[in-house]
Amino acid sequence: MIDKNKLMVFYFAYQEIARSIDLEQYNLTSNQQKMLFSIDTIEEITIKQLLKILDISKQALNVACRDLRERNLVYTGPSKTDKRKKVVFLTDEGKTLIEKIEAEQLKFINDICDSTNYNWEDTMKKLTKQYLDDIRK
Repeated sequence: MIDKNKLMVFYFAYQEIARSIDLEQYNLTSNQQKMLFSIDTIEEITIKQLLKILDISKQALNVACRDLRERNLVYTGPSKTDKRKKVVFLTDEGKTLIEKIEAEQLKFINDICDSTNYNWEDTMKKLTKQYLDDIRK
């Protein structure tokens, strides 16, 4: 039997982590932030893989990707291992930006973990409580 509370904790803890960053200060949408994170995390990520990860339409991905290209944060090119595949890479500016965002998120997570003595279950519950308390305001 599924423990609904566990599902709630994972879902809302993720929401709290995701919203810990003020993306407006970076002039990014949440999809663009997820794109930059995915490109930074998954080596030689393809457009097809990004579509699956983000679960958005091809048109929405193209708009987000075009904006990031125009801002010199990403570029596309052939895969190093299979020239037929088109992959997305971070520019130096893109790497700098995502590293700054990730550092901010990691500080937030580390602060929560410190307050729970790195107890994973308590950390997740605290994140969930913060999220739910805030949306109830």
